[in-house]
Amino acid sequence: VENKQFEKSLLDDGFKKSSLIVTGSPQYDTMFKKIETLRPHIKKNEKINVLLVTHSLFEHGYQTRSQRDSIVTQIITEISKHKNEISLTVKIHPSSELFDEYQDLIHAIDPSVTINQTGDSGIYLEEADVILSYSTSSSPMRGCLLKKPLIFCNFFNTLENDMMLERGLAIDCRDSNSLISSIKKILITNPATPEKVDQFIEDVFYKSDGCSSERVSEAILSLLQK
Repeated sequence: VENKQFEKSLLDDGFKKSSLIVTGSPQYDTMFKKIETLRPHIKKNEKINVLLVTHSLFEHGYQTRSQRDSIVTQIITEISKHKNEISLTVKIHPSSELFDEYQDLIHAIDPSVTINQTGDSGIYLEEADVILSYSTSSSPMRGCLLKKPLIFCNFFNTLENDMMLERGLAIDCRDSNSLISSIKKILITNPATPEKVDQFIEDVFYKSDGCSSERVSEAILSLLQK
């Protein structure tokens, strides 16, 4: 099983503890190994480097196009008013989202905003001072593991059960008018304390060593040898 929480749910359902082995999930091994290889970020300017990580909620039917466009438009509009102190980069999904759609939407407001689709998101996450998103996905989770300040732009109040907000790992921004103040606030006090991040890793990933696949293999061999 991939974590202690899943083990507990199975024990509550009547499974024997001796029949369960907590290994972590192999699907996150690559993510943790990439995090280990990232070099310390050297800040290139005095501006606040903000990274907007989009999420393909619209493409997968969890959000309407108008909701997606509204969130992105509000974010770009607010930050463009503070270009003298904030530098914005947008990273969209490498395959599930269309670059042209975001380019038309964003550059209609501010043509100077850089939009990236290719490349490992870890590079952009490492260079960011603050990460913006609007739902938990792999990139915000990676940002959290890198101890980066995270703000969820919850403008439609749809993230009541989001696990990262429930754990206090991010600021819940429900009004675009408070976005800039939220960015400045989180730079001073990041709610994702090392203790919260460590507990998040233990509960969700079990371990951050990137060796879950090895533990699964060893567990299978051990069971076969009995």
